[in-house]
Amino acid sequence: MDKDVVPEVIKEVPNKSYTLAIRSDGGGEVSTDYLVMEDSLMSGDISLVGRGIEQSGYHFYQQTGPYLTTVTYTDANVATVYKLTEELELEEHIQFTMGRTHLFHPVDDQNFIAMNIPRGGSENAVFYQVNVESGTVIETATSVITPTRGSGEQAYFSGMTIRGDKLFAPFFQIAASDFSSTQTDSAYVAMYSYPELEYQGIITDTRTGPVGAYAGQGHIFTTENNDIYTVSSSAIASGYSQETKPSGILRIKAGETTFDENYFFNVQEATGGYRLCNAQYLGDNKVLASIYSFDESEYTDSDKWSRRDVRLAIIDVEAEKIDYVEGIPIHYGGPTGTFANHFMQDNGLIYIKIVIDDGIFIYEVNPETFTATKGAELIDAARVYGFFNLNQ
Repeated sequence: MDKDVVPEVIKEVPNKSYTLAIRSDGGGEVSTDYLVMEDSLMSGDISLVGRGIEQSGYHFYQQTGPYLTTVTYTDANVATVYKLTEELELEEHIQFTMGRTHLFHPVDDQNFIAMNIPRGGSENAVFYQVNVESGTVIETATSVITPTRGSGEQAYFSGMTIRGDKLFAPFFQIAASDFSSTQTDSAYVAMYSYPELEYQGIITDTRTGPVGAYAGQGHIFTTENNDIYTVSSSAIASGYSQETKPSGILRIKAGETTFDENYFFNVQEATGGYRLCNAQYLGDNKVLASIYSFDESEYTDSDKWSRRDVRLAIIDVEAEKIDYVEGIPIHYGGPTGTFANHFMQDNGLIYIKIVIDDGIFIYEVNPETFTATKGAELIDAARVYGFFNLNQ
């Protein structure tokens, strides 16, 4: 070899493809969120000891393409955007502030919409259009809706989806800060122009109850053929004051702005009396859902907000078909109304955290065979708030 020729040094890149948002196991001020990198989710234990990027306080997490935004839940939210380096290490990209936000919806690989939901006396709901590459925030105020029959109850939004030049935002109603309501006998969706976000009206349907639940973000979605579906839990275990309508799924057909009179998938009837807990769209008309394994006759006084005893299922909304996932035990349905960030799709498989009495485990789900395999256990963890593959 020529002594003047320097051989190329090939730098090994660690195969740490996954980012997990985990809350430590502690009480009060001791519990803290961390972002932890992992190269495998299916073996051994995942520990927080001596690892991760500490987050301050309670956070929401929003993936937008290769960016992960962590958002504090305060009156003035501080948002920190992370992305991966060439060595697949997590680094801070940019910070920005916006008002307190509850709902998030990705638009493309650099933009998302967030929404502030007023509760108790505020006159405006607020949309924030955010570009995570530049940290730009555009604020749009929208009048609060008190929608039905002079009830005096306030709309509390439970999701967003965009189709063409319209944004659709379902909501339920609340009479007080405890989320009690007498208005549980209809589904409601507000419509806004997009991107202007000007209010255009409400569509309703009386075949099921309100769409979504507190902190729910997966209960409205647009399919590849531009149909929109909404998912109604209508379950006391999901925080409802009463169960006046069956749990089910409605459709707004492509090009339409009313609910399809010829479509209602009565999930409660199809499951023999069980109600939906959570739902999240997978693609190709398939929904990942958790379904309660007990009916109204088995409720106890402590069941409101309990989200106990659910089974994981894949729902084909077009075929109106439900397949339970084998290999996952009956488990806890989660601390909030959605598991949008509590699972991840990767190479045709689903990775999801499952909370049972023995601990918190990751399972790998095959949505084609409706089977699951048990993976790593999360130790030193109280909750898992997100799985993210930022290596895009």
